[in-house]
Amino acid sequence: MSSKSAYVVVSMKNSQPVNDIMLRFLARKDSKALLSLFNEPLFKEYEMGPYPFRIMDAIKYIKNSTELRKKKQTFIYGAFLREELIAVVSLHDISRIHKSAELFYWVRKDLRKKGYGCKAVAILVKMAFNEYNLHRIEAKMRADNTPSIELAEKLGFKLEARMREKYFNNSKYYDALQYVLLKSNFNKTAQS
Repeated sequence: MSSKSAYVVVSMKNSQPVNDIMLRFLARKDSKALLSLFNEPLFKEYEMGPYPFRIMDAIKYIKNSTELRKKKQTFIYGAFLREELIAVVSLHDISRIHKSAELFYWVRKDLRKKGYGCKAVAILVKMAFNEYNLHRIEAKMRADNTPSIELAEKLGFKLEARMREKYFNNSKYYDALQYVLLKSNFNKTAQS
C-alpha cells in the first residue's frame, strides 16, 4: 500500500473549485472540528464511540489513527469541503493477504442526504481499489440505518449478509447488514 495518498483532491462537478471535496489524513488541528462532527446523539445511538465526545477523545482518536496508519492497518481520512471538515471516511481491518478492508463513514449532521458523504466515500473507494490495490470492501451497518444503506447501494455495494441481533444498545438488540463491493464490480460501475 502506498503512503503517497495522504492528500487527494477530487472535484464534485467538472473541476469547479468551489465544489471540491478533499480527503486528507486527520491532524491535531482538526480536533475541534472532529469534536463537532462526532458529538451528536446519533453517534451514541449507533455506538460509534464515547458520548459525549470530548476534546481529549478527539485528540486521542487522531493520535490512534496516526499510529494505525503507520502500521498500515487503518486509514482514516477527513473529508473537507472548502477546508471545513464534513465527514470522516476510513478503511479498517485492512488485510494485505486477502486484499480487503472494512469501510466506515460518518457525515456531518447538517450535510446528510445532500451527496457529500457519497462523494467522499466514492473518493476513498477509488483509492482503495486503485492505489491500495484492494479487492474487496465491506461496509457493516445497523439494519435500521437507512441513510447508510442508501449510500452503500448508490455506490454499487451489494447486500451480502444479515447478522441477526449483532448490536446491543439501549437494552435492545439490532440486526446488522453487511454490504460488499468487489473491485471488478466497481470497475464495471465506474466505466458505465
